[in-house]
Amino acid sequence: GTRFTCGWSRTVPGRTRSPGVRVFIAAMICCCTKQVAPADEAGMQFAVRERAMVQPLLAFNGQAAREDAGTSDGETFIASVWPDSDGIGLRLSQGETLRIERLEPRGPASRYNSAALPAVRLRAGDFVVAVNGVFAEASLLRFALNCGCTKVDLTLRRPHMFTLSGVSRKGGRLGCQLGYFPGCASIFVKQVLDLGVVGDWNRVAPESEKVKDNDHIISVNGVAEDAEKMHQMLASCDTLEIVFSRPMA
Repeated sequence: GTRFTCGWSRTVPGRTRSPGVRVFIAAMICCCTKQVAPADEAGMQFAVRERAMVQPLLAFNGQAAREDAGTSDGETFIASVWPDSDGIGLRLSQGETLRIERLEPRGPASRYNSAALPAVRLRAGDFVVAVNGVFAEASLLRFALNCGCTKVDLTLRRPHMFTLSGVSRKGGRLGCQLGYFPGCASIFVKQVLDLGVVGDWNRVAPESEKVKDNDHIISVNGVAEDAEKMHQMLASCDTLEIVFSRPMA
């Protein structure tokens, strides 16, 4: 029963937007309590009439947090966070999956943790997979987190980690295309190729330990928390031990 209206200020030449896209983007920001102005003259203008209704499954201390009823061991949960002027207090990774790299010690996310039950506390290494109940690609999730909402419901999954160990490059190729930004704590896998060290590993590894697109590299030969140093290790070392992380299925 959520109602909202959404309209474009004008058509952008060379670009079309379907009604489905309008509905999707409106849903992403429907927790806002005020109208969001367009970023520029060719931008879009939203009028949000009511906030989205999200069914609570767990409540405590006046805050809402929900644990996915479809999981038995707590690897998926929902955390409700009230942003302040600096955001939600999380440092998130780059790439097509949003990994929590750090919690700001005095930010909204840390305040949420101080009241949350242990099973639904945010941790570095968790993955944000949806915002306000909408599962989408990372760029749209980032947009939703920065749209001026008074409250955001984060759907998170605990990490699944595995180690590619004892492999030797011997001057050969790694077998995947990587991306990272200076200052980040992980390297993201843009594309896995059917060759090199990773290709050889994937042919014999169990399904849960195959390297896949959008996985994150979080450690290389014991070096962690520094994407640039890890990338240097990948380029210079013949023998590799690589720890990968992805959201639990």
